[in-house]
Amino acid sequence: MNDTMCIETMFTRAELHELVWQYPISELARQFQVPATSLAKTCEYYYISRPPAGYWQKLAFGKTSEREALDSLRFPAEEKVTILQ
Repeated sequence: MNDTMCIETMFTRAELHELVWQYPISELARQFQVPATSLAKTCEYYYISRPPAGYWQKLAFGKTSEREALDSLRFPAEEKVTILQ
């Protein structure tokens, strides 16, 4: 029997949006101890945009890429977002 502990992490949409544009999903998932797919699905559900493919490689080589703004039409920026493991 697997007795894994459920770790709950809560942010506002605005806070999570800021984090996913500052750090790769894989790094955030490791830090929050959740699967990267759970974090990505949470972003998708709450309409939190994520960097496109190649974004982090461009930054590594000093190129800039446009950052998408947080859409507040479906959920307010202050909406609480919970990421469950």
